[in-house]
Amino acid sequence: MKRIAFSLLSVVMLIVMALPVASIPVLPAGSVSVLAQPSSWPNNTQSTPPSDCYCDPQDQPHGESYLDLVGNDTIGPAAYYYFGTDYAFFRERVEGNPSGTGKFAQDAWVVLFDLPERGNYEYLLSIDGKDETVELWNNTVRENLTWAPLLRDDAEIKLKQYPTENYTRIVPDGTGRYFVDWAIPLTDLTNLGIDANTRMYFATSADSNNYNKDYLDCYGPDLVITEKSEAWVSLANKTYNVSYIVCNEGAAAPAGASNTTITIDGVPVLEDPVPGLAAGVCYNSTVGPFTMTGANDTIMVCADNGGVVAESNETNNCMENIIACELPVANFTADHTSGCAPLNVTFTDLSTPIGEILSWSWDFGDGSNSTLQNPSHQYSAGNYTVSLNVTNACGSDNMTKIDYITVKPAPVANFTASDQNPCVNTPILFTDSSTGNLTS
Repeated sequence: MKRIAFSLLSVVMLIVMALPVASIPVLPAGSVSVLAQPSSWPNNTQSTPPSDCYCDPQDQPHGESYLDLVGNDTIGPAAYYYFGTDYAFFRERVEGNPSGTGKFAQDAWVVLFDLPERGNYEYLLSIDGKDETVELWNNTVRENLTWAPLLRDDAEIKLKQYPTENYTRIVPDGTGRYFVDWAIPLTDLTNLGIDANTRMYFATSADSNNYNKDYLDCYGPDLVITEKSEAWVSLANKTYNVSYIVCNEGAAAPAGASNTTITIDGVPVLEDPVPGLAAGVCYNSTVGPFTMTGANDTIMVCADNGGVVAESNETNNCMENIIACELPVANFTADHTSGCAPLNVTFTDLSTPIGEILSWSWDFGDGSNSTLQNPSHQYSAGNYTVSLNVTNACGSDNMTKIDYITVKPAPVANFTASDQNPCVNTPILFTDSSTGNLTS
C-alpha cells in the first residue's frame, strides 16, 4: 500500500509539474494553491533584467552572502522580472545559499515598485523567510528612496500573502551562486497599476516590508558634470567665466548638498556650493571671472568635491577642457576699390573678435598710414597694396591685400586743329589729344 500511495503521489506531482503557468487560477490573499513547478517558470531568455541597472559586486559580509546580490556582464544580471499571462515573476541572483531551517533563511528578498518615478516607492513585494510567505505591501508613508546611506522606509499595510511552498523556488545559477525566484498572481499587481514598465528596485532585507541589506549599486545618487563652457568677460584683460551643469543621474536616490570644484592648471581656485538634488534633477551655475596668465588655461570642473555624497559611480564626476587665448584675425573692406583720382576711400575694420581689438595699424601703400579703426584716405592715380595689423591681449595678426586700390588719372581735355588760320570754306581737321583713360 505504501508503494501504491507513493506511485499515486508521483503521478499527481508529474501532472502538477506539467501544468502551464497560464492554467493557474488567480489566488485570493492567504489561500494555498499549487503554483506551476520549475519547468513552467520563465527562463532567463524570457525574463528581462532592469534596462538601466542590473549589476552589483560581491559586497556583503560572508555570513550574509545569501543576501548579497551579485551580477555583472560575465555571470549575468543580478535581477530579472517577467510579466506572464497570469503571473508576474521576479528573480534575484545571490552569492550564498538562501536556504534555511524552513525553505528560506530568516530574512527577505524584495522588489520595490515606484509608479510615478518620483524618488519614492508605493508598493513592495517580498519573500519573507521568517513566515515563509510571499507578501505584497503598500507603502503609505512615503519617504525619498535613499540608498547610500541606506534608509529604512517601511511599508505599512500588507495587502496580499501567499505561501513560499508554492510561490517561490531556489535554483543554482550555474556559477556557484543561487537564484531566488518568486511569483504573484498578475492581477494583484495590475489592479494597482503595476506592469512591466513600472520602475522597479531590487534589494534584500532583514524584514519583509523594507530594504535594509543589499541593493544594486546603481541605485545610489550619481553626480555628473554634463556640460561646461567658458565665455570671455574681457579678452582685453584675459578674463572669463565658467558655466557648468551638474545632474544627479542616479537611478533613484537623492544627493545631498555638495560642492563643485573649479581647478585651473591643476590648482583648485573655487568651491561652488550645490544644493541637494533629487534623482534626475540638474543644477546650473556660472562662476568667475578668472584671469588667464598664459596663452591658455586647462579647466577642470568636478562635482562633489571631497566625496561628501556616497555615489554609485565615483569615476564620472569631472569634465576637463582647455580654453585658449583667442588670437585676433585681421580683416577689412573698403567702400571703393577703384575710381578716378583724387579717390577718397573709407576703410572698415572687420577684424575679430569684435570689440576685443586693442590697436590697429594701417599701411595705405603710398607711404601713408593710420592707427584709427576705420580710417579714410585720399589716393592719387596708381595701384596700391593695403595692409592692416591688429593686436589684442593674446597677440597680433596681419592682412595684406595686393593692388587692392586702383586709381585712374583724372581726364584732361585737349585737341589740335589742322589749320588755325584757314581761309573761308577751307576744311579744318580737329584731332583729340585728351588724356586720362577716356571712355566718351
